Amino acid sequence: MTLQEQVATYTHDLETALRETEGLFKAAQAILGARELETICQNLITHFNNLVHADQMILYLVDHEKQTILLAVQHGTVDDHLPMTYQELHDGISGLVFRTKHSIISLHPDDGIEPEATRKRRRQLNIGPLVVVPLMTKDTVIGTITAINRLEKRVFTQHDIDLLMALATQAAAAIENVQLYQLAQQELAERKRAEAALQQANEQLAKLNADKDKFFSIMAHDLKGPFMPLLGASDLMMQLTESLTRTQLKQMAEVINLSAKNVFALLENLLHWARLQQRQMKAKPEAVNLKLVVRNNLSLLNGNATDKNIKLISTMADDLFAYADQYMLDTVVRNLISNAIKFTPQGGEVTIGAVKLAPDFIEVAVTDTGVGVDERTKQRLFKIDQHVTTIGTAKEQGTGLGLKICYEMVVQNGGQIWIEGELGQGTTVKFTLPQLGSSYGTS
Repeated sequence: MTLQEQVATYTHDLETALRETEGLFKAAQAILGARELETICQNLITHFNNLVHADQMILYLVDHEKQTILLAVQHGTVDDHLPMTYQELHDGISGLVFRTKHSIISLHPDDGIEPEATRKRRRQLNIGPLVVVPLMTKDTVIGTITAINRLEKRVFTQHDIDLLMALATQAAAAIENVQLYQLAQQELAERKRAEAALQQANEQLAKLNADKDKFFSIMAHDLKGPFMPLLGASDLMMQLTESLTRTQLKQMAEVINLSAKNVFALLENLLHWARLQQRQMKAKPEAVNLKLVVRNNLSLLNGNATDKNIKLISTMADDLFAYADQYMLDTVVRNLISNAIKFTPQGGEVTIGAVKLAPDFIEVAVTDTGVGVDERTKQRLFKIDQHVTTIGTAKEQGTGLGLKICYEMVVQNGGQIWIEGELGQGTTVKFTLPQLGSSYGTS
């Protein structure tokens, strides 16, 4: 070889080494600068291809413990079929690399390195030389990189393997770092979600406890009220039995009777509320004829209305059927009609009707011509930590629990309840229930 040829060869080798070194440097920069696993892998096979000029590059990341392919990325179109399962990958040359932890070169389908099934596919697709290098971290193969050429193309050399291994070593470390980073980010996000959920639960629990403490404090105070006239009247009857007239005895008996009824009503409402809070009372929905429920309750409360000369009016249609708990619906309707009578003066009216809200709900409305309600009171009536009780137009006593119980029962049956009206203009209490046969009310 002449001196000129030697210089030319040396210059070519030097230029090749320079290109390869520059390629490795650029690849390392691209890999180390990425934070997304798929981006790193895509950068990897692009730069691998620039180094060894393969027709196709394929990269796999695997989880051996779960026997799954975590990621598969390719560059080139010699074979569009990527193994869909870990087992398919494991049965080919990649499986040999997993087990031996060494790079493997297969120059031809018939060199006997791989199983017959994959050799047959290589022949069909005209796949010739291929090289598979492991991606390793801490003596564990986390994936492989495969370079493929067609049969008529050049074969891969040990030098190609050395280049691929040089980049694969850096790549495996970068992949592991990104996986650790992503895992740390996931754990941090999960911890933050758990802490936020715990804080929210603690805040809700603290509020519930505070609301219930306040509620029971109010109830304890209110329970004493009805007992005072009860105890006072019964003491007087004991002390003055011989000197009291029949009329006086009757008056005291009426006081005792009224106080006992008030105590009973309060305790009954407290029991209802407690059972609802402890989820011991659960809605058991069924087909309910609204007109029949209203008629029964109007008949039950007719005496209360008659005492105040109040007219009770029902505009219920015959075809209104709700999907609700019969007992709860009875309780809600009775409470609302009773309230309307309580706050309606002599000679007034109480009307109860309902309309269908297409396609799923029925809206029931109880309207009175009574004293009305101001905006501030509307906001407080359904809240457990707000105790609102008002004397009726005929001095009727209240427990402050009726509307709260109505709220709980309506919500349990999938509806909503609210109040309309202004002070001095009467009041309308409306609530909704699922219609029988709707998407919310299927018997």
